[in-house]
Amino acid sequence: MENNQQLARQNRGTSAIEKASLSPQSLSILNELYLCLVDSKTETDERLNQEFLKKFANEDPAVIEWAFSAHRDQSKFFPAISEIRVLVDRRRRELWEASELERRAQEKTEEEKARADGRLVDNADVIEMVKATVKKFPEPPHIVNQRRAERVAEQFKEAATPALAMTADEITARREAERVEIQRYQSK
Repeated sequence: MENNQQLARQNRGTSAIEKASLSPQSLSILNELYLCLVDSKTETDERLNQEFLKKFANEDPAVIEWAFSAHRDQSKFFPAISEIRVLVDRRRRELWEASELERRAQEKTEEEKARADGRLVDNADVIEMVKATVKKFPEPPHIVNQRRAERVAEQFKEAATPALAMTADEITARREAERVEIQRYQSK
């Protein structure tokens, strides 16, 4: 028998039949895992591949590709699932923020267009419209009476005798005079 000392390369990839039955997400994950293997010059276990497929099965392939690419740019080692999860979350957040900015910009242009067309009214205009509507109706009698009473009270405050400016000695003398008068009436 012939002794063959050459190493045989293990076939850890997926066959063409298996690839045809995989979802776009799974194909993307497997492709990115292969690129990471080649880049880090390591080999992986099929069970780790399956774990990656299970963890990221519902992710957008573009997000997966971005996360693996970002990891390859940052590290020369094979990625951990947690590292890819952080990058996937970051990318999703970036995409969400970009869509929010776009949505707000679109709302702003629609609002400006509606204002230019006269379909949108400012708060100050609404307040003026409400005031004008309220002025059309007479005030209820109890409100009229309350306002009249407030005016009379204001006039009474203005007509009240002003306070006398007295020194401390004058105040003491006045109090003494009042005590004397009170005692005079008490003695009668």
